[in-house]
Amino acid sequence: VLLLLNASTGEIVDVNPLNIDFLGYSLGEFKGKKIWQLDAVKGKPEAVKAFHEILTKEYARYPEIELLSRNQNPVTVELLTTAYSIDKHKIVQCHFWDITERKLLLQEINHASKQRAEDLKIFANSIQLAQEEERKRISRELHDDICQRLTALKFHIDIFEDSVQEEKKISVRRLKLVKKEINNLIGEVRTISSNLRPSALDHFGLVTAIRLLCSEFEKLYK
Repeated sequence: VLLLLNASTGEIVDVNPLNIDFLGYSLGEFKGKKIWQLDAVKGKPEAVKAFHEILTKEYARYPEIELLSRNQNPVTVELLTTAYSIDKHKIVQCHFWDITERKLLLQEINHASKQRAEDLKIFANSIQLAQEEERKRISRELHDDICQRLTALKFHIDIFEDSVQEEKKISVRRLKLVKKEINNLIGEVRTISSNLRPSALDHFGLVTAIRLLCSEFEKLYK
């Protein structure tokens, strides 16, 4: 779509037929009018400023301008303008490209992109929640089941140790070694359980749990 303007007056001197079809205005509604007087751009004071900018720079590009067609439908265009002289008369040439569909498509793409990002966020949150629930379950099973069974086993060994005759020193020594290993194992299981899901996290919240973690870390690594 093409418009030719008289640079000295800003009046439209020629319009190609495609422009008439594009916006729906007749040739008479274009010719002889200043571009900012057109119904398509009325109420946009920046049109005057843009015209003077074109004259100063002799080139200007406006990636997105909204015009009104004759039936008052908004039309989004990209505008490329150049100013040059012909027989000592300065002319401004305006090229319009209809980008209405492109703009709508970009809006749809942006909407789809935002929706995808939101879906991914929800998915990531659900995965994290599932992982937390699984860690809580494993931690509970380690603490409530395996730890209790190990403690019960240690208790049985205590009873068995008391029943061993005094002269069987080797058996007693071996039992003590087994008890020591069981104690170590109970401690390790409790540590694993705590690392998977610290009870402080559920009972006292994140801040207190982090403070306790830092305190334990400091004890281990000075």
